[in-house]
Amino acid sequence: MGQLIYEKAMQVTRDNQAGYVYAGRRKKYQHYAFYQKNGFTVFDKHLCKQGNGEQTDITMQKLLEPV
Repeated sequence: MGQLIYEKAMQVTRDNQAGYVYAGRRKKYQHYAFYQKNGFTVFDKHLCKQGNGEQTDITMQKLLEPV
């Protein structure tokens, strides 16, 4: 289901002639691997305090090819 939603979102993004798509993810979650599988690369990362701990937030980007 997630892949279908992703494909629709990419089509809407291309239809609107966007050059890049960005996604913010926490590295420890499986979503990170999903975006990597779909061609996203790490653009930036920073520490995010949550409760008493810290986690790494990662911003990923994907260059969209013109249609």
